[in-house]
Amino acid sequence: MKLVREHIFEKFSEESDPIADMGIGLQAVYDNLKIGDIVQVKIDFDPRSFPKKGSYLLITNVTPASNYDAEDDITKRIYQKTFLTKEDIINNDDVYSDTQNWGWSFGFFKEAFKYIGTIETLKRSVNKNNE
Repeated sequence: MKLVREHIFEKFSEESDPIADMGIGLQAVYDNLKIGDIVQVKIDFDPRSFPKKGSYLLITNVTPASNYDAEDDITKRIYQKTFLTKEDIINNDDVYSDTQNWGWSFGFFKEAFKYIGTIETLKRSVNKNNE
């Protein structure tokens, strides 16, 4: 047991962030967002221009932010389709016919969204709940 403890202490120092060092946690999720990932909206936006709280976004593309975006701490351009329910995602019944995009920063992602997973993860959770 002592060898394991010493090995762990070697990997992390007082100044390090073990969660980040291991490549897990919310920052890692944000850094690795990809096509097919799903997030749920946690906050209320302006109802005229943004998805409603509780709706789901299916990510259809992720691109690096432009230099213009970087001035606002935006690090990614996220393209997504909006769905009202999990079942709508599975049935591909999106609310808006066009894919929307907007700039995201990690702070915005952390505040506004809950990571759900991929379509496959979602299908398994829906099937499990229906059993």
